[in-house]
Amino acid sequence: MRQARYPRNEDGLTPGQQVFADLYRAGPEKVRGNALACYRQAFPRAALSTAKVQSSRLLRNPGVAAYLQSKRQAAEAEADVKEVQVLKELAQVGFSDIRALFDGQGRLKPMDALPKHIAAAIAAVDVVVMKDEKKTAPLYVYKIKLWNKLDALEQLDKQLGMFKEQREVKVQGELSHLLEEISGAPLSTPMGRIALQQEQEKAAGEPAHGPKRHD
Repeated sequence: MRQARYPRNEDGLTPGQQVFADLYRAGPEKVRGNALACYRQAFPRAALSTAKVQSSRLLRNPGVAAYLQSKRQAAEAEADVKEVQVLKELAQVGFSDIRALFDGQGRLKPMDALPKHIAAAIAAVDVVVMKDEKKTAPLYVYKIKLWNKLDALEQLDKQLGMFKEQREVKVQGELSHLLEEISGAPLSTPMGRIALQQEQEKAAGEPAHGPKRHD
C-alpha cells in the first residue's frame, strides 16, 4: 500500500496546506486573502511561475476549501454572540435606573458595589477633591455621567425593528380616531372622508379643499 508523501492532520491537510489556509484566512494584513502571497510563504522554495499556478489551484482544493468554510462559519457564529452582547449592553443603558446608584439613605454606593447593569450605563466618572471648612479631611465630590438612554433605545429599535409595525398601526389608529371626533362622522361616511383628505393636504402643506360647490 502506497504511503502518503506528507502526513495529513485531522482536517485532511498537509503541513503546507495548513500553513497556506491559515495565512489566507487569518494571516498578516499584507498576505491575508492573497493566495499567491500565502503560497509563497507556505512553500518558499517554489518558483514564482509555479506559485502563480498552484496558489489558485490550492485555493480550490476540496480539503482547503472545506477547512476555510468551517472556519468562516465558526467566525460568523462568534460574531452572532458578540451581536447579542451588544444588544444586552444597549438594553442596560436604555433601561437603566439612576436610583440604583444610591443606597436607601440616598448616599452614593461604592463603585465596586454597583450592580452590573447600572455600571454598564455609566459613561464617565469625575472625582473632585475638596477641603472641608475645618480642613481636617478631604471631601470627594463625584460627578457621574450616564450614557444617553434615548440613543440606546433608538439603536435597539433599529436593530430589532420591534416597534415599527406596532407604531405605524397605533399612529394611524389615533389619527383616524381624532379625525372622526373632529368631523363628528366615521371615516366611512362622505364627511369623514372629506375630513381625512383635508387633514392629509394640510400635513403635506397643500391648501385644503372642501367639497366643490356648484352654483
